[in-house]
Amino acid sequence: MDIGASVPGHDPVQTQNRFEDGYHVPCEKIGENDTIYKTHRLRSQMAVRTPMFWDLDEKARLAGCHMIRSAVERIIREEGIDYYKRFIREVVEEGRRIFRARVKERLIPGVYRTATFSEVAFAETPLGQIERPRKDILMHAPIELVVSPQGDFRFSMEGANKYGQHPFNCSLSSMQGALWVLLSQSLFYDGRVNDGAYLAVEHHFPLGSWANPGDPYAAYGTAWGFLIPAFTGLFRCLSRGFYARGYREEVLSGYGFTGDATQGGGYLQNGIYFPLAAFDLSSVGLGAGAVRDGLDFGYAMWNPEADMGDVEVWESLELGLPWLGRGVKPDTAGFGKYRGATGWENLRMGYGVREMVHYVVRTDGLTFHGPGLMGGYPHATGYKVWMLGTDFEEVVKAKRPYPLGEKDPRRSQIETFLKGTSIRSERAQTLGKILSNFDVVLSNMSGSPGFGDPLERDPKRLLADLEAGIYTLEAVERVYGLAASYDETTQSFSLDEEATRQRRERIRQIRKERSVPFSEFYRAQRRKILDGDMTEPVKEMLRESMELSPQWAEQYRKFWDLPEDFSF
Repeated sequence: MDIGASVPGHDPVQTQNRFEDGYHVPCEKIGENDTIYKTHRLRSQMAVRTPMFWDLDEKARLAGCHMIRSAVERIIREEGIDYYKRFIREVVEEGRRIFRARVKERLIPGVYRTATFSEVAFAETPLGQIERPRKDILMHAPIELVVSPQGDFRFSMEGANKYGQHPFNCSLSSMQGALWVLLSQSLFYDGRVNDGAYLAVEHHFPLGSWANPGDPYAAYGTAWGFLIPAFTGLFRCLSRGFYARGYREEVLSGYGFTGDATQGGGYLQNGIYFPLAAFDLSSVGLGAGAVRDGLDFGYAMWNPEADMGDVEVWESLELGLPWLGRGVKPDTAGFGKYRGATGWENLRMGYGVREMVHYVVRTDGLTFHGPGLMGGYPHATGYKVWMLGTDFEEVVKAKRPYPLGEKDPRRSQIETFLKGTSIRSERAQTLGKILSNFDVVLSNMSGSPGFGDPLERDPKRLLADLEAGIYTLEAVERVYGLAASYDETTQSFSLDEEATRQRRERIRQIRKERSVPFSEFYRAQRRKILDGDMTEPVKEMLRESMELSPQWAEQYRKFWDLPEDFSF
């Protein structure tokens, strides 16, 4: 719940170097005979703001060691040490062979390429720190996957741009861990995940990039910040292979970003400290597939058995920030023949506090990292809303309605039912806000991208989406070409099938009128590159990738037919 960084929280967003990152635990012996050394316990307790929770985590880690050891000892007792030694070698080799066989079975040999982009929108100065120059940063996560007919699997991020003064740098072990988090869900989910599969995979994360800085003084406090969006590209590459092989039910367009995490800490009026670290972010959207819609609020790439937990349980820990409501966020699901998962929101309010600091890890505010597959659209990007100094107390005394969320930002429940100072940010990231009693804060949990052309979606499915509040009537009319109406008497939607057919035909005609040949599009984009007609963060990102990787720079220049000495 807290890692002892320069501000409260579990994943700092404001740090720029190792010395602000919080408690780092090196690989060392911390106990013996099933007892943790007192020196380690005391050092750890003094390093974080929530020592009780650290202690509970340490006990859980120790219990996990006991479970593993007990299982191993039971096998040895029953089968003997020689059998166990043969078994562990054979099971590793079996894992290697199964992985290679699965690659040959599920993927078409060849080279798969994609790229993902994500921002660090550093527009603020963190609380309690000296102001330092900050700038917006764009992450480049290129993926090249080479699959051979023999089952070789080579994964590379050659071309990733440089690491920076932010906490979203990733160590080599972090990237390896994320790679296996995804492969064990998508390609090797029913095998024995062990070093055998690991030995069957080659991976490359270029030194000096954000994916492998090689700098012990860089900040690594929130490696998830770049790691999560980066690996959506792996799902897209694999899914193209699955689709081509005919494994349509295995296709996934991507996943949502588990980023809008409430974190921080504060003091009640009586001086008791409480942390903020709810698990709402663990339940975002899993992307649409080639045969089904996305999974609504039920997935995290790092924890596919998602469980956000009951509000009442979290409120017993996060004493000063109770929930006003959780609910579906309309128009956040990626459009497609099969829609992506819908996003959702929570609205919380400071109550009974002397002061608290509220931080957000980061989320996709200015960029989207799940572009969809085969005509599918990305899910909605996030944003932040705070309303400070609200009249909530007066609203309750007068027994007037109060907001349970924002729902549609064009008709915000927050701004309709409450008065106060409203703050909005499309950057969807904050380096810290001090909240007081009756201040409210909105968090948006991510949806996921869609699959296929939206005009091919079954109109009856769209009616169900409308009934569930997943889309608004305006969105399905504009994007899906649906002709529907709402009956106030029956409180239900009805479909006009002929009008829907005509509207969709008009949209297809508009597409044809707006379309241009690829050669014309290519020339226009090439001219923009030669003229440097792009924002500074984009140019800096590409400049870093070219400087760090001559190989990637050569590919880029060759594709766009640029001069040999071209650079940004």
